[in-house]
Amino acid sequence: MLYTLVVSIYQPSPTQAISAPTTVTVATVYAERRSSNFTVEIFIKNASNMAGGQLVLVYDPEVAVALEINRGDIIQGFMCESNLEKAPAGQIAAAWPNDTGASGSGILLEITFRLLKQGGETAFTIDKLALWDEQLNAIEATKNAGRVSSFQGTTLPTQKNIAPEKEWTVKFNIAIKPASIAENTIYIINNNTKKRIQTSTSVSVDSKTVTIKPLTAYEPGSYTLIITEKIKSTNGAALKEPVRMIFEVKI
Repeated sequence: MLYTLVVSIYQPSPTQAISAPTTVTVATVYAERRSSNFTVEIFIKNASNMAGGQLVLVYDPEVAVALEINRGDIIQGFMCESNLEKAPAGQIAAAWPNDTGASGSGILLEITFRLLKQGGETAFTIDKLALWDEQLNAIEATKNAGRVSSFQGTTLPTQKNIAPEKEWTVKFNIAIKPASIAENTIYIINNNTKKRIQTSTSVSVDSKTVTIKPLTAYEPGSYTLIITEKIKSTNGAALKEPVRMIFEVKI
């Protein structure tokens, strides 16, 4: 295994900001049980005056079926249209026009799926992506695919009686690429709702430690911190396997 990982709580060291061009990224998620539901988020990062957009999400219809689509936090107040009820097998189209633009980073869309095969796996790729500003000028953006698969990695011991505002850190024994730290590579899920918690991440100056913390305090309950294999070292090597840790926030 390329990295020795230690998940712990500590006072964070000086950090460097994580910067990136405008990107649209599909979540990587883990689901195993046939007929279980899971949520796939589509994120946008570094949007600037985005007044609308559209995309088609493509996946294997023998592995998953879409049940519901909702707008994310960054386009609350926008119109949101989709072809969910009449969608071709394995394709979900969505558009979100608005009169005024939105800037920043957040969730564009949340799509709930049902897994049709035990341990089923499929990529979620973005097709026909278009973004525009208030003057209908095109906004250039890169796109990153996601996927759903069964979890095949390391599960760390469950942590209990966690304070509602605790920060988690992940320590690596070699430097990682700060640009590989994103909503799609390290995140926290509420185990009750199966939805992601809004978090912020930072990378230490030596690029060997990642800090992740909630934007608002955790409510009492069970959560899972997930570190995916998409995190890369500075020489481009990927993490050999994902890592997860369940933690319970005290009442």
